[in-house]
Amino acid sequence: MEQTFLADGGSFEEKFVGEIFKIETPKRRFDANKIQFGGQYPYVARGESNNGIRGYITEDKQYLNNGNTISFGQDTATMFYQREPYFTGDKIKVFSLRSGSLNRERAQY
Repeated sequence: MEQTFLADGGSFEEKFVGEIFKIETPKRRFDANKIQFGGQYPYVARGESNNGIRGYITEDKQYLNNGNTISFGQDTATMFYQREPYFTGDKIKVFSLRSGSLNRERAQY
């Protein structure tokens, strides 16, 4: 991937994370002890496995976080690319690119 990046004219430079990503608090945080699993959308918490997805829930869509973002668990320092819209638990930040669009390959890089 690095070779492709360089061949396409990319270059490396030092930046602060906040210069590349908009870092936001989720629109609403859902308490895992008060929700019912078995729904339609991923519920992302601070877990270290399964892409941070603890289960699936159905809640008001206005509180969905955008897909093609990175979920960051503040306590566990876990970061996962989330392709689809998702709900979050407590102490999660959502990273979205300030410029351009994020996809799986870019997120892993």
